[in-house]
Amino acid sequence: MMSNLKNKIRYYEIVIYNKIILTKAYSLLRNFLLRHKYDDLPAKYENVLQNVQAKASRGEKINVAFYILETNKWKYEGIYRLLEKDSRFNPYIVVVPYAAGAIIQSNFVPHMLQVYRYFKDRGYNVFLPYSEKENRVLSRAEAKELNPDILFHMNCWHEYGRFVDFGYERNMDCLQAYVPYAWMISNRYIEHFNRDFHNKLWKIFYETPLHVQMAKEHAINKGVNAVASGYPLLDEFFFPRKPPVDVWKPQEKKKKRIIWAPHHHMLEKNRCANFLDICDFMVEMAKKYADEVQFVFKPHPELAKKLDSAIPGWNKERREAYYKLWETMPNTQVCLDEYVDLFLTSDAMIQDCGSFTAEYTSTYKPMLFLIANPGVVRDWNECGKAILDHIYTSEKGKEIEKFIKQVVIDGDDYMKEERYAFVDAYLRPQNPNGASVAIYEYLLDSLKMPKKKENA
Repeated sequence: MMSNLKNKIRYYEIVIYNKIILTKAYSLLRNFLLRHKYDDLPAKYENVLQNVQAKASRGEKINVAFYILETNKWKYEGIYRLLEKDSRFNPYIVVVPYAAGAIIQSNFVPHMLQVYRYFKDRGYNVFLPYSEKENRVLSRAEAKELNPDILFHMNCWHEYGRFVDFGYERNMDCLQAYVPYAWMISNRYIEHFNRDFHNKLWKIFYETPLHVQMAKEHAINKGVNAVASGYPLLDEFFFPRKPPVDVWKPQEKKKKRIIWAPHHHMLEKNRCANFLDICDFMVEMAKKYADEVQFVFKPHPELAKKLDSAIPGWNKERREAYYKLWETMPNTQVCLDEYVDLFLTSDAMIQDCGSFTAEYTSTYKPMLFLIANPGVVRDWNECGKAILDHIYTSEKGKEIEKFIKQVVIDGDDYMKEERYAFVDAYLRPQNPNGASVAIYEYLLDSLKMPKKKENA
């Protein structure tokens, strides 16, 4: 009962935060008052960089840590593998405690163990900063793995709770970097370009030059740490290393494959989620077209937490029953983890998530974006609005069945030609070898390390 109350209070705090903090007036005032706060950081990072350069020149391995909270936000696969192949680097994943965030998580140890097993079973070099014997999380002073030369963060939110050693403020003695956990199409410029986090990192590798320009315009540090690299996750779509794994439930005959990916913003300012309006209708669609279509229910990770404890009329039991329904219908299933193979083996998507808008468009396949209210797309940034012109849209799900029948089943994808041209012109990384190679080569150049032939 107390946990539910805390979560509800937390979400009302979010509503207030959105109405006050995410305003242009607040942003201008904040930028003026803090205009000199980060002036000394470039010089400090230059000293750190020189130390790492010296280590590299001595032939010592450069330790590169990836701090990861959740498996489904792992966006560094290509970068990790490039570093893994280069004997001059020691890349590894650190499973960090998920002890705060939009929904406060007090029981974080099982989650850490689950994430650790996921990466361990797949052959990654992964470190769990946790002592099972003492039942506690280790500190920086206790583990060399928590003192890397280069540190990639998973996202820009403060989700480590009391475990401050994992936060960016306690790691200013290494080269801290970041690839946005999602492709940003919202104009929530403070959250995506101008948090204290963004201003304090060594480098941020953004999706496009347009995102770098937004950082220069909105960040207090004028985007001095912003680099246009392309989005590493999309390398899996544009430059696949291997055939995708077919992760879909076997069917008695070939069917069209549609992903439904509902977002969780039901209380926040943008309120982009349509889930409450269409959750029953989507079940009807799955049943009605069971002979022609199979569906994957791909909910945002935060959706379950909100339905369990913060949305009137919903609770954990109702939510679990709903998820179970999607697991058990003959032509449906649920996906809660990695989704690259899912995207590559699908035919279409129905969704209202920000990052998926760019990510799925990059597969060249048709997508229907559900507009919960006019403010959703009105509040998109320049990149988001450009994508909007090349995807199918629907107000509150009115066009869902038409999209399923006409575009997917009948194959009348009338936006296909323009979408293909747009993806090639704007979403493909500028580096002909992909975003991961661009970031890897940027690290080599920064550390004054020559390129190796096997990674060329």
